Amino acid sequence: TSKDNISTNRFYVSSGVWGRCPPGKAKTLWSIARLAVISHEIGHFLGLPDLYDADGGQGVGRFDLLGQCWGWKRNQRYPPMMGAWSRSKLEWVKVTDITASGEYTAGPACESDEVFRISAGMPDGEYFLVENRYACGFDNELA
Repeated sequence: TSKDNISTNRFYVSSGVWGRCPPGKAKTLWSIARLAVISHEIGHFLGLPDLYDADGGQGVGRFDLLGQCWGWKRNQRYPPMMGAWSRSKLEWVKVTDITASGEYTAGPACESDEVFRISAGMPDGEYFLVENRYACGFDNELA
């Protein structure tokens, strides 16, 4: 609490550089931190877990900011969007359960808040989330 009786209980701080610091010492590797890693870390601040497999597997791969934040070209400049699971956990999308066959339409994920959940034929508690990932917004580099 400050002398003016102002307090905070939740905040986020991110480094402006990444690699080994401080710069200027022999054999130090560092660079300016770019948007991708900072965005990934903000995802943790919002309560999301890492979605990559630390044991050498794939996790969700490049289709979620929390799975691979280096971006489509791995340069940290254009991170992928958060995927359907992350956005649904943050309640940023409207999840519609699909319980019958039919034709369903969702706009590009960079513009739409529509996500479909399919649980038919899956073990209890498991489901697929379907979104329309399209080369737009931060997914413009989608490969």
